[in-house]
Amino acid sequence: MLKWVSSSGGPLIMMPRPALAAWLGNTASAANDFYSDYDRVCEVTGVGGFLQVGAYQAVIIGEDCSTTWVSDGGGGWVVGWVYAESNDEVLRVLKGLDHAVPVLVWEFMGTFTTPGACILFDSAEAGDDIRGDSLGIPLASGMYAIRSAFWDVDDSTRLLLHHFAPSSRDP
Repeated sequence: MLKWVSSSGGPLIMMPRPALAAWLGNTASAANDFYSDYDRVCEVTGVGGFLQVGAYQAVIIGEDCSTTWVSDGGGGWVVGWVYAESNDEVLRVLKGLDHAVPVLVWEFMGTFTTPGACILFDSAEAGDDIRGDSLGIPLASGMYAIRSAFWDVDDSTRLLLHHFAPSSRDP
């Protein structure tokens, strides 16, 4: 069974654990002219993007859907459940992921550098006080190339895939 993370309506964010204390979520501060970290996230368009959080990089997951992590050795997949009939259906579909990868239309999102394990959570929450769903992402220290694609399996199942592949440079 996969653990799914949802937001209260906005984007999810994934960041290295050491960056959590620097993330204020939807709390605005006078130092930033009452502009919050969540405001910055909401300016990211498309299926995802990146923000600087203190000394670290964070990944924005732009589609508002339940999301999980599937490891694949050195990297893994952030999988968004756009629509499907059930968790069992998503699990069944993911077993065929290797066959779908070559035929999907991929968009290179960029590279993400992390000092190690990350956490995925609702970007409206403060990093040092996460009260909603969150998910630990077991990435090793390093750089990852991220590519994204929608996978329209059939009329009743659509997933958003973000593939994190170990990389030493942009593809």
